[in-house]
This record gives sequence, C-alpha cells and structure tokens, in this order.
Amino acid sequence: MQALEQACALGGTAVGPTSLYKFMVEHGIEVKDARVLGANLWDAWKAGRIMRAPNGVYTPLDGSGNTKWDRPLTDYYYAAEQGFPIPGSWPPSGGH
Repeated sequence: MQALEQACALGGTAVGPTSLYKFMVEHGIEVKDARVLGANLWDAWKAGRIMRAPNGVYTPLDGSGNTKWDRPLTDYYYAAEQGFPIPGSWPPSGGH
C-alpha cells in the first residue's frame, strides 16, 4: 500500500480507488485497473492494513489502532477534477 501512502501524502487526506488508480498511472506505478485496485483496497482494509472512511475512501493506518474513520473524508484528487478549490489552491484565482 505504498502507493496509497504516497497519494495521501501528496494529495490530501484520503483517496478513493479511482483517484488512486489515476495517481498510480501518472506516477508510473504498475496497476491493472481501478476495479481490481478497489478490490485490493477493500481486502487490505478487511485485513487491518489500511483505514476506510464511510464514504469509501482510504488512508494509511494512523497509529490509533482503528481501521475505520468515524466521518467522511475528502478525496482531494476527485474534488480538483470537479473544479472545487482544494487546500494549497487558496486563494482562488481572481484574488478573492
């Protein structure tokens, strides 16, 4: 789950399977497809190797001993694709 750690460190708090897939492709990390990756993330979460939020995004373990987040987390890769402002992009262009 090294790619998950890298994506979360560079992109924000959490990533979903599709965002992680895109991150891996962009960074030349071998991956079959987003569906297989999604299944691998689910399996890693069930095995206690990563954490999962209620909205289906994943993060590395945080040292708390938990494998579930109690709240939804933002997938900033997806938010940026949809045109939403993300941390690090403030202030928005236009000077407001």
